Amino acid sequence: MKKRYIVLTALLATTLLAGCGETPKPHTGATDTEQHSGASESGNKDEDNKTQYLPDTSKKALEHEIAKNAKISLKKFDVSKSVFRFDKVTYQVPFSYARINRDFHFSLEDYGLTEDFKLEPGQRTTDNIRIYNTQVDYVVEVGLYNPYDVPVSVEDAMVWSITFSIEDSVDRPKINLPAGIKWNSSLVDITLAYSDPTVPFTHDLETGLYTYTYMKDYKHYLTLYVDEEKGLVKFNVKSYN
Repeated sequence: MKKRYIVLTALLATTLLAGCGETPKPHTGATDTEQHSGASESGNKDEDNKTQYLPDTSKKALEHEIAKNAKISLKKFDVSKSVFRFDKVTYQVPFSYARINRDFHFSLEDYGLTEDFKLEPGQRTTDNIRIYNTQVDYVVEVGLYNPYDVPVSVEDAMVWSITFSIEDSVDRPKINLPAGIKWNSSLVDITLAYSDPTVPFTHDLETGLYTYTYMKDYKHYLTLYVDEEKGLVKFNVKSYN
């Protein structure tokens, strides 16, 4: 299945899009009742269909999603779960961007796009959108996706990829990966917890970083960047579901 991509380049207003087939079902964490609660009762079927697929970013829906994801165990490694814990909250990719953009933001203008820009159904961005929190200096990058049947704003999109890096930072977010892997976990720690990577590892002689990638069904990826001396300093969780 081909996927739609938007390549966001600083100060470049053009986007490169590819065709996309079947659109995934929404994944806001809300129940069926919650997802349909905003549908119009006016009898206008077209309006109802548009409304029921819009993401529910209300506080109730977000807290429901957080509570559901918090029940996911981090004790056993399963790359298909796409789970990590950040600042005492458990996330499962894909998740609503609204959950994290309360603290981390980016400007569409930085990528040559207007503030009224919308993702079309099935479109996804590249995975290197830098989102900022002025209170911290570590790096967070995301890729956004629209799984709905109508265009949505960036704020209503889903995160299909997220990267955290402390390579050049002083601040360190509280991070937990499955099976007890954390910042500074060594290659030995990671191999014991996850076994050998499913994709042949690489070693950058210049930076001293090892890259370990675990993949399942070409849909779920966990990539770990491990410094020879400092251990784990960067990771990416990615899901094409």
